[in-house]
Amino acid sequence: MEDLGIQVAIQEIANRLIMLRKISFIVQYVNFAVMKKIFCLLFIMSLVSSVSFCQNIANLENNHRFKNVTIGMPISDLNRKLEFVRSTNGFDVYKSTDSNLYSVFNVKMDLVLIIVKASKVYAIEVSKTYKASEQPNKATIFTSKELEVLESGLTSQYGNATHKIDDNNSKYTRFGVQWQSQSYLANCYIDFYGTLVGYKVQFSLCKHEVDF
Repeated sequence: MEDLGIQVAIQEIANRLIMLRKISFIVQYVNFAVMKKIFCLLFIMSLVSSVSFCQNIANLENNHRFKNVTIGMPISDLNRKLEFVRSTNGFDVYKSTDSNLYSVFNVKMDLVLIIVKASKVYAIEVSKTYKASEQPNKATIFTSKELEVLESGLTSQYGNATHKIDDNNSKYTRFGVQWQSQSYLANCYIDFYGTLVGYKVQFSLCKHEVDF
């Protein structure tokens, strides 16, 4: 009888071990299936994000214009509202008198320059300058609020910026962001000249030429 009891106990232990193995297999299978679904979901999300990014940058490549000014258009289409400023390094620079161009995402600007190469629009620069001499205490009260508005508006057009702008030299400190497609660049940045001098907020759209 004792031998029979021992055999029953051994068989019970064996049955439980078999059950534990089955449970372990099921858990592993479920974990694998869940992980597989998670990886698939992450892959789809990254793919959608990549497609969205490409589509937004494609907006810059396919619609490289600011209001009625398109990069590459003949300058003759704008001649009635341009004042010649200067020629430099093969470029002609004009000041636009078109009031419609003096705001970017409802940020009021005070200067619009059209840069021309070979009789076609190469770039447009829209800016606002804050001079310390015009402030009550003769010192610049610096704020990046307008730059943030420009960046937000351009992000809605082209997606997240592709590059940061960071330049520090003897004349100014420049910081901002840039969107770069195959053929065009869109920029928004601040040039800070010093507390006792002032700063400039600028948006620009131009051709992207790689210098080999």
